Amino acid sequence: MREAGFDALILYTNIVRPAAVTYVTAFTPYWSDALLLLPSQGAPVFATALSKRVSNWIRSTNPLSEIVNTPKPGVVVGERLRAGGKIHRVGVVEYDMLPLGISQDLTAAAPRLEYTDATDVFSSVRRPIDSYETALIAQADRLAWSALTRDRTDIHHSGELLGAIEQELRAAGAEEVYLAVAPDLLDGSAFMRNPGSKTLGSYFAVTVSLAVKGSWVRRTHCFARAAIAAPDIARCEAWWQDTVSKLSRSAIGKQLNLAIADLPGVTLRYWTVEGCRASYPLEVLGSSTHSRDFTAQPGSMVVFTVALDLGGVPWIISAPFIIGADRWRVVTEDTKGSSISPGAIEL
Repeated sequence: MREAGFDALILYTNIVRPAAVTYVTAFTPYWSDALLLLPSQGAPVFATALSKRVSNWIRSTNPLSEIVNTPKPGVVVGERLRAGGKIHRVGVVEYDMLPLGISQDLTAAAPRLEYTDATDVFSSVRRPIDSYETALIAQADRLAWSALTRDRTDIHHSGELLGAIEQELRAAGAEEVYLAVAPDLLDGSAFMRNPGSKTLGSYFAVTVSLAVKGSWVRRTHCFARAAIAAPDIARCEAWWQDTVSKLSRSAIGKQLNLAIADLPGVTLRYWTVEGCRASYPLEVLGSSTHSRDFTAQPGSMVVFTVALDLGGVPWIISAPFIIGADRWRVVTEDTKGSSISPGAIEL
């Protein structure tokens, strides 16, 4: 903050954008709008629209901040900024995405301050993960991979399958779980959050997104219950293992386009790289729909998704990676299910 010339920093959070506040406080704020004010001097202030009923819970998890329960977090934070006296320039993470009501309350309460975007500054600090976050990501990935690959051939309905996976993940300690299924990939690749009793086809896919102590991963896996599809899936999985083992940091799309030549009769549908820059736990950092290729940043964690086309039939996979100085490092070995220890990852 000093280097960027900020007298204070503001971070916004809501149910789908908790990651910036979680990173700073180790507290995951659920449900409601809130602002975290980090002054250059003095204690942080967490102004939340949550009621006082949950104040003790928040305080027990986030003991360093002053907790203020208010329907107008922007007003409270603006008044604190104005009362600070020496505060002139305020950095706001993802300033353009701040809800209009909160932005108006801030500027009305402290109109003479300079508000400017601080996303790049925050991202430069947040991007390299440490050994603790690496361990949490590895734990989340172990849970996801274990739940995905458990034998559930006795389940024939999509909703029942997602329920069994979520039950296992919740019992194992996952804080948040978002599941979706493409019940029949021979009929379409659209994923469904609430499939009900739709029958699972002979070839389907499941995607699992989950958090352990604020650390998110995503896994997507295809399943073939018909022997006729198994060779094609095995061929794609072997290609995936070989391709990701050779990925360097730069020009991901170009590398994939070159690698797909090793799979005759298969074309690349799309690819996506997701990671955490600021408030979103997983946001799109690069994809095949972007006009520019993607270069991964050393020390960061990304979720890599690739979809292939096998003569009109899709094959989709997602897995997390940690970007080393020269190569992508797997978080959990797909074939063995064993986690890489933090010390084994070269940053």
